[in-house]
Amino acid sequence: MWSHYADKHRGICLEFDKGNDLIGSAMEVTYRKTYPEWTDPLAMPHLLDVLSTKSADWCYEREFRIFGVPLEGPLKIYDDDFVRLPDGALTAIIVGTASDCYDEVTRIVKAHAPSVLVKRAKKVHYSYSLAVED
Repeated sequence: MWSHYADKHRGICLEFDKGNDLIGSAMEVTYRKTYPEWTDPLAMPHLLDVLSTKSADWCYEREFRIFGVPLEGPLKIYDDDFVRLPDGALTAIIVGTASDCYDEVTRIVKAHAPSVLVKRAKKVHYSYSLAVED
């Protein structure tokens, strides 16, 4: 996923606590070969089915999604277009192998969220895998 979503290893990845109520309530994405049926655009079950479905070609991602809403509650979207995460939901920020922003990310995290770890992804020699180091 680093190649697809993190600008060829130059971006960051966010690590969340699955035990956190908000994160634990994320919807698992369904992977299908065909579009989901959407007969009533106002019916919430159909809308959630559409929003939580991706092509079967992406099944290796094992993705989960959280949807914000304009209503009061833990998923409320605020005026700045963000859902506020509860304390402890974000546990670490992982900086990509080709990123040059590790020091800047570390400085920002220490100033604004000192309990969040900053980690770095590293290529494993003679392998197609990555290791994450604290």
